[in-house]
Amino acid sequence: YQRALAVLEDSLGPEHPDVASARVNLGNLLYQQERLDEAWLHYERAYEIQRKALSEDHPFVAWSQLGLAKVALAQDRFDVAREHAERAVAIREGTEVPPGLLAEARFMLARALWSDPAGRSRARALATQAREGWASTGADDELTKDYLARVEQWLTEHPLP
Repeated sequence: YQRALAVLEDSLGPEHPDVASARVNLGNLLYQQERLDEAWLHYERAYEIQRKALSEDHPFVAWSQLGLAKVALAQDRFDVAREHAERAVAIREGTEVPPGLLAEARFMLARALWSDPAGRSRARALATQAREGWASTGADDELTKDYLARVEQWLTEHPLP
């Protein structure tokens, strides 16, 4: 990904939306490797590019916002995670996206909200909507099954009093 990013920056310029997409992908890889600070930098730079080259509400912006949210969540920075996840949900609710993509954003926001007792009812509602969104895809692939299992487990582990 580093080489692909360098090639894209050289050929398209560092402010091109495709460079932002490459940065999101690199952020995802770094996140999976638990290199959270590095992942954050790529998601943050992707967001800056997308905001300038596209718009604040462009559907691609949700990808960088979710990346920032998941890094913040992994670092227990729940307020920061909530801010970015709220933005991703708003973008995806405001555009026509596949239900699985909206479900992904809603589940991220649910997880970020849970740390605040006042947000727990909303967190459960969002997680339930996420489960329904993934189920509505009708997909029977491993990725969808994994998402559904994760949200089911989260709902089981996070009951309301």
